[in-house]
Amino acid sequence: MNIEINKVRRIILAAEDYHDSLPEPHEPADVFTPIEELIENPEENPLRLNLRQSIEELSTEEKMELKALYWLGRDNFATFDQAMESARQDTENIVGYLVSKMNLEECLSKGIELLS
Repeated sequence: MNIEINKVRRIILAAEDYHDSLPEPHEPADVFTPIEELIENPEENPLRLNLRQSIEELSTEEKMELKALYWLGRDNFATFDQAMESARQDTENIVGYLVSKMNLEECLSKGIELLS
């Protein structure tokens, strides 16, 4: 993995700040529901803009690695290499996809732990 762990940790902190500013999910399953379906006008939240900018600043390769790390932490794949192979095939709107995930920080943290 080429993305620096410190970059991932900054994104985790930005996601935590953003998610802490939102109303609590009503159901446990809501962590899998895109934020846009849970609240009105999420794009106006400055903490969301900060999270979005943190991800946008990454190189294309780093964005794919971040997505793969998210998938690994979400238990979609058994290995980072498998997740990365899939991320390379699905490069559409990576930033929007990741920013919309209510469980982003949890899955990224778990992904880092699995790689350690």
